[in-house]
Amino acid sequence: MKHNGFILKAKQVVLAHLSDEHFGVKSLASEMAVSRSELYKLIKKETQKSATQFICEIKLEKALELLRTHEHPISDVSYMVGFGSPAYFTKRFKDYYGFLPSDTHLLHDFEPKNGKCEPLNSSNFMKRSKLIWLVGLIVLAILSGFAIWNWKNANSENSIAVLPFEDVSPEQNQSYFLEGISEAIINKLTQNNEFKVIGKTSSFFYGDKDILLEEIGKKLGVTYILNGSVRKLGDYYQITVQLIYTKNGLQIWAQTFESESKDALKAQEELAANVVEELEFVLL
Repeated sequence: MKHNGFILKAKQVVLAHLSDEHFGVKSLASEMAVSRSELYKLIKKETQKSATQFICEIKLEKALELLRTHEHPISDVSYMVGFGSPAYFTKRFKDYYGFLPSDTHLLHDFEPKNGKCEPLNSSNFMKRSKLIWLVGLIVLAILSGFAIWNWKNANSENSIAVLPFEDVSPEQNQSYFLEGISEAIINKLTQNNEFKVIGKTSSFFYGDKDILLEEIGKKLGVTYILNGSVRKLGDYYQITVQLIYTKNGLQIWAQTFESESKDALKAQEELAANVVEELEFVLL
């Protein structure tokens, strides 16, 4: 991929903030002295990727380098490249490279080429890969066949419920914004046919209930639950969201977003769009 000066500088900025899990599109736009929308346009034009994907892939490429040249535990590497969750890091690594970061043989059979990773020896690599995967599949089928079947079936449908957000502002006066941001996220998710989204009435019913998220997931029949909090920062709004896998209650993704608009309605739309774009990248 051909990079212009802007893209090279953007990559340097991301690498300079590599371990900061909160460094995202808004932070990069600020460092590059452009608006978030302008950043999206420039990166998309030069790389054919979203800004979120651009940042993530830089982190993953650095992670591969660290795993190949240093004996760091996978969990340490995940934090070193700015992933707050080793489980989420492993998922993104597998999606990008096609193998797990724990597959040491495959780690050393790959090298970056033209911005992507390709095998050093395609013939030997394919033979080794097939053998490894065949053995692995047989073992997994014997030891945990049902668990694998259950996981694949759960994830074959990206069903999600958005719970009401929590007001963490000192004044506790953002009830209107809380409902609006959750509703805006639901509305934007429903525009993507690859998501099955639980309606507001059903999901909001559990907002103030003292029930484990796993139980809420079972009652609503969803694979994922999205919840979060809202904080008013002067004239702007900050939201923190987390995505929970309801089969085991683990957080698989979390991020903080800040609005660029002071207007509450515009901020809701802006933040909801940012959240849904991230969810599409994480889940689809």
